[in-house]
Amino acid sequence: MISFPYMSNPARVKQFLEHVQAAKIPPKVNRNYLESAGFKSKNDRPLINLMKFTGFLDSSGVPTNVWKSYRDPKGAKGVLAKAIMTAYNDLFGMYEDAFNKDDTALQSYFSSKTDVAKSTIDYIVMTFKTLCKFADFEAAPAEPPISDLTVYPRPAEKVTPQVKFTPNLQLNIEIHIAADTPDDKIETIFRNMKNYLLTNE
Repeated sequence: MISFPYMSNPARVKQFLEHVQAAKIPPKVNRNYLESAGFKSKNDRPLINLMKFTGFLDSSGVPTNVWKSYRDPKGAKGVLAKAIMTAYNDLFGMYEDAFNKDDTALQSYFSSKTDVAKSTIDYIVMTFKTLCKFADFEAAPAEPPISDLTVYPRPAEKVTPQVKFTPNLQLNIEIHIAADTPDDKIETIFRNMKNYLLTNE
């Protein structure tokens, strides 16, 4: 089962998004920060989980590039749309236009993914729809900022040159070259092979 964040007072979502754009980027968002920013109610505390769920905060509460990108009013709605689509990717996998679905369809979906009470499902739906209200899904960037991506190094490439010394003898040599090896170093490797292996002496 999936644990979807929700607000019992979804109107506070809009106020917090406005705060993100207006305030300086904090080093960390926690309960103390919420209270200092004017979100003092116990019902405001779920904002932290909501911001983590949508990628505005990392798991420790530190603002991410999504938070930083959202501060630019010109592209904020597109950034929010991308964050919503990423957070609720399974929902958007079922309904491409999930942001346009009515309460009945959304309640049915969330009910099938979690085992919370119906009243909680209603809050989950309201929270989702509130987020969507301030997003522009046509302006959502096709890909997240490159700094948000996890880049995995390519595995080392295996090069297996075949060197024939005589018509009756064949020797296979395997050379493992890392993907980030400079071109000049690769050339040096093969030049040395030629000098030491491909010789008639």
